[in-house]
Amino acid sequence: MGNGENGSPESGWSSKRRQIAYQETRAALGAQQAALTQIDNKAIENVRITTILLGVFVSAARLSDFTFEPVTRIIGGFALTASLGAGIFTYNETDPYLGLNQEYIDELIADEFARSDTWEKDLPEFLAGFVDENADDIEFNGASLTVAQASLFIGVVFVALSAVI
Repeated sequence: MGNGENGSPESGWSSKRRQIAYQETRAALGAQQAALTQIDNKAIENVRITTILLGVFVSAARLSDFTFEPVTRIIGGFALTASLGAGIFTYNETDPYLGLNQEYIDELIADEFARSDTWEKDLPEFLAGFVDENADDIEFNGASLTVAQASLFIGVVFVALSAVI
């Protein structure tokens, strides 16, 4: 079959096309895991920065005679608190699909599949569902991180404004 349908005997796949589909799906899952890890790292960094800034602003207000303009101070404080909450939420929201779950492993062992008649057809299809789920998580977590970062920026701007007004 000169059309690339035959997989190599070493690979264990009867179809090169299915083997490539599996490899590409696994690569996509790995890239998605890296993207979610990067979002989590940024969320934690956002939480750290926000916590430090909140501590500095509260300490400055208590330890000095300096007064902040009340309206912008409240808006800034609320934005920083929102940044803190959004950062923690983003970090806790991450729950990627990394690979096969117990239910599917049981299907593999029993050689009984819900989607296809053979594991070679079923496995890439099953993993493709994980890729779709992870893509949704990346989109949602990215939006949550944007809220956290924007709130941090707004909070810093308003607290700074409250100090100079």
